[in-house]
Amino acid sequence: MVELRDPQKLAELSSRLKPSERADPDALVAAALEALRLSAHENAAALLDAALLSDPRSAKAWSARGMLEERQANDPGAILAYETALAIDDTDSLSALSLAQLQARAGQADRARSLVNWLILEDAVPLDVRQKAHALKRQLDAERAAL
Repeated sequence: MVELRDPQKLAELSSRLKPSERADPDALVAAALEALRLSAHENAAALLDAALLSDPRSAKAWSARGMLEERQANDPGAILAYETALAIDDTDSLSALSLAQLQARAGQADRARSLVNWLILEDAVPLDVRQKAHALKRQLDAERAAL
């Protein structure tokens, strides 16, 4: 199986599909999230590949790809997936929080801080996400103060 992580390659491959060959990306993402919940990573990957082939601009599919990559300890792949999800849907607070956490771990504190500040200030962000963003901000501030 070819792993599809490149947004441009996905768009190119998707454009070659006939409408009758495209599956419902939301249903595929839902099935992939269930596979992730069961730690069936290979199944989740296959479902997400199919979802992204069907719709390379599915923010939900890219966000789920980020979760999969993160669970498989592929932080660079997770960062790319979450960045792609946010490029498609810049209101996706869960992807933003996950991306900020990964950036903080990767030593990209300034990038993480920028996302965290947006999460804290944006009214539409759910309370639990905002609370986690505050915790990450405290961690980033403590690390900065220790330098």
